[in-house]
Amino acid sequence: MRSVEPAYLLDRGVIVCNTADAIARSVAEHCLMLTIAGLRRLTNVDKRMHAGGWPSLPSGRFSYQTIKRSALQLPGIDRLKPMLQPLGRRIEARRWTAGGTQWQDIEGLVVGLIGWGHIASHFARMLAPLGCEILVYSESADARDLAAHSVRRASLAEVLGSANVVSLHRGLTPRTQGTLGARELDLLRPGTVFVNTARAQLVDEAALIVRLRRGDIIAALDVFDREPLPSRHPLRNLPNAILTPHNSSSTPQCLRRVGRQALDTLSGWLAGDPVHAIDDKQLASMT
Repeated sequence: MRSVEPAYLLDRGVIVCNTADAIARSVAEHCLMLTIAGLRRLTNVDKRMHAGGWPSLPSGRFSYQTIKRSALQLPGIDRLKPMLQPLGRRIEARRWTAGGTQWQDIEGLVVGLIGWGHIASHFARMLAPLGCEILVYSESADARDLAAHSVRRASLAEVLGSANVVSLHRGLTPRTQGTLGARELDLLRPGTVFVNTARAQLVDEAALIVRLRRGDIIAALDVFDREPLPSRHPLRNLPNAILTPHNSSSTPQCLRRVGRQALDTLSGWLAGDPVHAIDDKQLASMT
């Protein structure tokens, strides 16, 4: 069945409602699952275990991070930074590419959310007990709402360049399509986990594949330009891509909540009660 854009219906005086509240909790759980799976390189390790391996973490006192922290204490290091930073980035990239088994805790990491709505706010609440610093890029998010969730507004460049985890939560509109292209994806730090459970068209897929082929980030994706994902699609052959079949809200609990909310909204409208409808302002603020 052909989908009908809300804007098309609004132009014809049709009341448009959704079940975003009902879906948000399940999708946020999926985001958390993908985030931890990415941080722990779960699919990579699982495949190696099933193949008979026993992947181990690199260990030892003299890790790259230890050397980096020590170097920053050296006298005059500020003058050498412009020369050393490119080398450091190459070492960092190789560190993540080499073994593919390095993993880390989520506690205390910086998580960047691109977009702020029902799902993003649920995800932020799930992250709060884990001590994460949460950055939000959104042009329309209410400052009081962000403060109530203990998250901080940031620029897109800051979110992409400083977060350990970047998760997409924008609605798809002509304005948000292609939010992330090659230039934006290049800002991601080595080791970043990039999560997209929103809409594939928010990201330039070809640019994402190029970025993933560098081998220094993980992408955990639930949405794709073409669905079902073609069997020979390049994403299927990338070991640093974690893929799920657009099923983040396909739990029995979620489907029951959606059904209840839809019926409650319809019965309320029939009874003459006020319903929460989507309007032009809300459509324009899907960021």
